[in-house]
Amino acid sequence: MTTRRFGRRAAAALGLVVLATGALTGSAHADPPPNGVRHGAGAAITEQVMQGISEASGGLLTSWHSFGPDPIVVKGITVNRPSGSVEGVNALRRSLGVAAPVPPGDQHPVPVGSDVFDFARSSSGPGTNASLTGQLVYVPFALDGVTTATGPTSAINADQFTLDQLRTLYRDGASVTVGGTTYTPDVNITLLVPQSGSETRQLWAEQMQINATTLPAWVHDSIGGVPFQEHDGSLLGADPNAIGPYSIAQWIAQGNGLPGVPDRRNGADLHNNNGVAPYTEATPGNEVFNSAFPITRQLYNVMSYNQVRTGGTDSLLRIAFNGASSRVCTATTNGQPTITLHGFGSLGSGCGAILETLRAFPNG
Repeated sequence: MTTRRFGRRAAAALGLVVLATGALTGSAHADPPPNGVRHGAGAAITEQVMQGISEASGGLLTSWHSFGPDPIVVKGITVNRPSGSVEGVNALRRSLGVAAPVPPGDQHPVPVGSDVFDFARSSSGPGTNASLTGQLVYVPFALDGVTTATGPTSAINADQFTLDQLRTLYRDGASVTVGGTTYTPDVNITLLVPQSGSETRQLWAEQMQINATTLPAWVHDSIGGVPFQEHDGSLLGADPNAIGPYSIAQWIAQGNGLPGVPDRRNGADLHNNNGVAPYTEATPGNEVFNSAFPITRQLYNVMSYNQVRTGGTDSLLRIAFNGASSRVCTATTNGQPTITLHGFGSLGSGCGAILETLRAFPNG
């Protein structure tokens, strides 16, 4: 969409310098004070919204960031912070008594049965671990989407791309013609994906039907040795031919002036897909996630099914996560719903649903 531009070219140039030094890895905001009685960690995409929810939870929750100094002390136990959905879920499983895998070289793994973590943030559902008798349950709470973004000097007519045309570019390396212009990878369009390990990279690779680990020769995760960081528009501003994926929620949140959510768009614009806009504007400059966008994903918090289900053994987890009236689903920040203020789409009555079909790990 080109209804609003943030043309800070000087900031884009500065951003490249910062990226080159590696200073923009992870969140720029410190961990929240560990005041809540139920602790979680995991996916980076929801660390900021879950921090906002934790701050509004009335002392129920503490949500640890994915990146930052290691080790951390949680409930008096020294552990390395879980980084990403998989590590977060495995840390939760270990907390509950299962000898789940630990990251290579982890000097401070979560002790098995230690009750260190009570929930995990996850950017995807249970997948192949799904089981109707699973000991964990994935509890949906928000909707995110990913779309293409370009820099402030871009000449790409990206609003006209369809999903099939993007796949032709990314998957096949073939040319497509839109708006009278033929785009050919590495000729007049530079196809980007975020750096290795990024959850956005994995989602975009699935959508583009490419291998996230072994990229096609015409798909790049850096330009001139500078990596394309997820949720950051700096590199897009450096190359007028560049195009890459960007979280819709992150783009909206970065423009809302929230504490701990740095604006890293650097002039990047989001674009339509299949003719559908990634956001609507309730008022000029007040973007709201468009739940009808064609590339979306539900986001989850994961915890013990027996603890959080209706009638479960942990009343505080039930208050925090169970149902549309839970603290997570009803949290507000400055008088606005915390979830939508952070750019995510509302799930309405589906927020906090405890579903048998979202249970996972029958053996814990």
